[in-house]
Amino acid sequence: MYPCQFKWKTMGKNTSIHDAWNLAWKLNLADLIHFDEEHANAFAANDWNGLAQSFTKNVRFISGVVAYEPNILNRPTIAMGSGDLKPGCLPTPARVTRYADANPTDIQLDIPILGQFRIYFFCNDPVASRPFIEHICKHAINSRDSFTGRMSAATNASYTLQPPAAVPQDEYICPERYTPVSCLFTWALVTGKSKAAFEIVDLPQALRDSVWTVYLDDIPRSGTGNCKKGCIEKWLGGLQGDEMAVVIVRPDGYVGTLRIWQDGRKEYGQEALRWMDGYFEGFLTDDIGATN
Repeated sequence: MYPCQFKWKTMGKNTSIHDAWNLAWKLNLADLIHFDEEHANAFAANDWNGLAQSFTKNVRFISGVVAYEPNILNRPTIAMGSGDLKPGCLPTPARVTRYADANPTDIQLDIPILGQFRIYFFCNDPVASRPFIEHICKHAINSRDSFTGRMSAATNASYTLQPPAAVPQDEYICPERYTPVSCLFTWALVTGKSKAAFEIVDLPQALRDSVWTVYLDDIPRSGTGNCKKGCIEKWLGGLQGDEMAVVIVRPDGYVGTLRIWQDGRKEYGQEALRWMDGYFEGFLTDDIGATN
C-alpha cells in the first residue's frame, strides 16, 4: 500500500504501479461508494453479521475481480454453455498450445491488448466446422456484407492514416501477428483436434493469416477439480459433437458476449454473423460526421 516503505526500489516500483492500477478502476466505479457506505454503517453499528454479509456480497469487488452487470457491452445469450465464461467477467486461466510453434501458453494472456476486440472460434473439428467459420471470416471483414465489416474497414482506414506509435515492447509483443486481417479485432481458433489432424491450409484464409492465434486444446490435465479441465471444457463446459462457439472479448479483456451453435453448417455461420452485427451495433456507429 505504501511502496516508499519498502527497502528494495524494484519492489516499491512494482507495488506502486499495481496500487495505481488497482485504485484507478475502483475510482471509476460507483460501486466503491456503495460498498464503503454499506461497510462503514455495519462497522459503526457493530453489526458483525452485516459485515460478514457485505464481504460475501462484495468479495469479487474487494479482491479486484470486477464483474459487470449485463448491458450493451456485456450481453448474455440463450446458449452460453456451463463453463466459466460469462459476459462482464474476465476469462479464467486456461492452458493451450499454439499451433505455430507448439508453445504451451496461457490463452487468456497470449493475445496482447492493442485496443482491439478478440473473436474466438471454438470447435472440436475445424475441418468439419469450416463452412461456419469461413462465412463469418469472409463477410465480417467485407464492408458491403455486414456492419462488422464496415466497422473493420473504417478501423483499418483510421489506422492507415494514423498508425499506432511504435514502442520498445513491440520487439517482443510483435503486434503485427495479431491484426493481420483487421485492426478492429483479432481472429482466434481453439480446437480439440490434434496438430496432426489438420493443416493450416485447411482453415479459411483469415485464420491462415492469423496462425499465431490458432490454438490446440491439448495440454495434459493435472491437479483436481477445475484444474483438470481443458480450455474448451473449462471455458464453455465442453462442446458436443460438431457444436460451434463464438466468444467476443472486449478490448479491456472482459468477455463481451458468447454463444454456442448446433454445428458448423454455413446456415449457422450466417446466423452467427447477424448475431455479431447485432452486438457491435449496440455501441459502435458507422455514421460519424452525419448531420443530425
